[in-house]
Amino acid sequence: MEKLLTPYQSVITEIKSIISSGQEAAYSASSKAMLLTYWNIGKRIVEQELGGSERAEYGKGLISALADADCERMRS
Repeated sequence: MEKLLTPYQSVITEIKSIISSGQEAAYSASSKAMLLTYWNIGKRIVEQELGGSERAEYGKGLISALADADCERMRS
């Protein structure tokens, strides 16, 4: 069996490398997408909370509503 694998070993090694590279690329793309998603969520929250002013009055609505919605989602 070992003699049969020898001629194909370089192809097998290359295929393993291709798979590994693809997995790394997928993981990286997924991480970047999640980072961008959460950055945009934070940006939107800040825009809502600031409402055009320079400082936000935290605790007056959106943050509390988001926390309540998240707690509700986690219960179901």
